[in-house]
Amino acid sequence: MLRPLIEERFDYFARKKKDPSLVKNEPNDMITWLARAVTDSPVSGTIAYEEVAIHYMFLSIAAIQTSMASSTHFFLDLMSSPPELGYYERIREEAAAVFKTEEDWGSSASVTKLTLVDSALRESLRKNVQLTRGLMREVMPKDGINLPDGRNLPQGTWLGIAVQGVHSDNRFYSNPDKFEPFRFAKMDPVSTETQKTPITGNDGINTGKGSSERKNVQLSTTSDIFLGFGYGRTAW
Repeated sequence: MLRPLIEERFDYFARKKKDPSLVKNEPNDMITWLARAVTDSPVSGTIAYEEVAIHYMFLSIAAIQTSMASSTHFFLDLMSSPPELGYYERIREEAAAVFKTEEDWGSSASVTKLTLVDSALRESLRKNVQLTRGLMREVMPKDGINLPDGRNLPQGTWLGIAVQGVHSDNRFYSNPDKFEPFRFAKMDPVSTETQKTPITGNDGINTGKGSSERKNVQLSTTSDIFLGFGYGRTAW
């Protein structure tokens, strides 16, 4: 099913590589990105269409699975919250204020204005981690690494972090077992304190316990106390 489409995209980029003047409205999708990357690769002649199709299907399954789980948890968390707190109504009001025209629905700038939605999604990811073990790393030095307590971890040992433990630690989050959808948004009279002894910026946004540098708390922002997307160079 994918082979004809992949062949068509590869054929186009191969011809464009030989003739840069060739112009076509390229679909802005993953197949186009893969075809462009492979065509520009020095080993493009050794990559079969079947390999690209397999990678595409793998990435699609991973994206769909995590998106479905995240959205399901989000709605369950939101709709099971006490009705008197009005979380659902406030999110609807925010969306109605942002999406006023048909053009707004297709604008990425509109999405950045959904402060409460962004915070609620991040809070749901905090409570419902995708992986029980995160930040998986392999010990690479031949002599291993020495821990502060003196123990040596030999080469080849795999290490990981208990993500749920970090997300449920009351040193980082007040009422960690409670779903507070606006925890990461601006300080709000409806929500309780965003994090235990938080430091806030001039705009009132929580910056994280003990760190004046932790100013950005958007959904996709990684930190050492929010590991929903990993942390460091390999965060996804």
